[in-house]
Amino acid sequence: MRRNLFVLVLFLFAQFACNAPKQQTIKIATYNIYWLDDGITEARRNRLQEIIRDLDADVIGFQEVNNRKALEDILPGNYRIAIMDDPEELQETALAVRAPLKIKSFTTVFPDTALDDAFPRKRDLLQVQVDAGGHELIFLVHHAKSRRGGRTDTDPRREKAAALIVSHLKATLAGKDVILLGDFNDNPDDRSLNILESG
Repeated sequence: MRRNLFVLVLFLFAQFACNAPKQQTIKIATYNIYWLDDGITEARRNRLQEIIRDLDADVIGFQEVNNRKALEDILPGNYRIAIMDDPEELQETALAVRAPLKIKSFTTVFPDTALDDAFPRKRDLLQVQVDAGGHELIFLVHHAKSRRGGRTDTDPRREKAAALIVSHLKATLAGKDVILLGDFNDNPDDRSLNILESG
């Protein structure tokens, strides 16, 4: 089964007031692209390029990206990419934005190794500052720990990650326009998502 074709893609449509008199509409998507590296087959590359054309999104959050070149190989030239591009991490998160949007800066949020249980290996929460026509947007791209090993073993990790994200939102990003997107590896009624919804 070609898992990448069955991934859930979430579309968000948001309007943000810019300095211009009219509002700017931004189309946002998130895509767990399933172990994307720069050695994929031509058939998979063509299919991914077709999916991205069909998405026609201004902003795309990605999960499970091996390196920057892998994304550059499938994205049109008018996208800019934010990715830490750590050679020791095989499943990074990334954000791609289409002109005229601009990436101003990006960083990981929880690099402390003491938090590796919530954010496995170096798969940290990616924070990207984007300029949308003079209006600042903050994107957080998340890839929660999977359910491999069962709920008993994995629920606490996702719940801890959710609680840390909420703390970051309250302590550091209060008052800013923040969009959290990604692969949460949970159902809408699971506790980790309830934490994100309610704080």
